[in-house]
Amino acid sequence: MNQEELYLFDLTGYLVVEDVLTQEEVATANQAIDQNLDKIRIRPRDQRLDGDSEHLRREHGRGELGGLLEVASPWCDPFRLMLAHAKIVPYLNQILGQ
Repeated sequence: MNQEELYLFDLTGYLVVEDVLTQEEVATANQAIDQNLDKIRIRPRDQRLDGDSEHLRREHGRGELGGLLEVASPWCDPFRLMLAHAKIVPYLNQILGQ
């Protein structure tokens, strides 16, 4: 983690690390999501997250797909691998300590 990344993390509480996943990893994760579409829960209007933005407002809330670490293998695998992806482990070590 360079000084600019550390500063941004300290400032915002999160860090966007670009190009972590390969195209193959993204495709595998998308396939896993496609296999679990029946588990998507549509957030009710009264629980919307649009912040009263006219541009973001829709007829219903967004879809949520939780529990991806617990779905049957192989569909959980891409998400479990993301938890300790080799490209983000150095960032986690810097933030959390080794």
